[in-house]
Amino acid sequence: MLQYKDKKEFANAVLTNMPSAPDHFKYCSAINAKGPTLVKDLPIPKGLSSEEFSKLKEKGYTILDIRRYIAFLGAHIKGSYNIDIFGNLPTFAGWIIPYDKPILLVGDNKDEIDQAIVQLRWVGLDQIIGYLEDSVHSWAIKGFPIDYINSISALELKEKLDKNEVVVLDVRSKLE
Repeated sequence: MLQYKDKKEFANAVLTNMPSAPDHFKYCSAINAKGPTLVKDLPIPKGLSSEEFSKLKEKGYTILDIRRYIAFLGAHIKGSYNIDIFGNLPTFAGWIIPYDKPILLVGDNKDEIDQAIVQLRWVGLDQIIGYLEDSVHSWAIKGFPIDYINSISALELKEKLDKNEVVVLDVRSKLE
């Protein structure tokens, strides 16, 4: 981008074919205009038993599972979103997590939950009510519903592509 000598050429190059803005951008102007809620005024997320967590889930709270994707594939709370804490959590959460619903977190440990709370607040996802104190394993043993996602390895995918058994459709953005 430093090759452009003309301001208009530079602006055109920067603004052409820009990816779509994350959903959270539409909330940024309002948040910036009034200022963010002070951290001291935000709810303090609390550890919840499986029973307490289930009651809030039934009320329609958003469940965000921050565990690694491989753990999520194997077993997760039915209806939850998965964004790995070690990925780009704030950006992806800003794209997909609803801003108008309280949030419940599922993680491997309290340190990761605390990291997620901070990162979610960076993008204005402030309604974090609590987190599952039990493990997903404990949740399942207590009889609460779980789900899983079938997956295949890259080699298996290549074999299926070579045999024309599958078609891969990339739909990561609105342009795609």
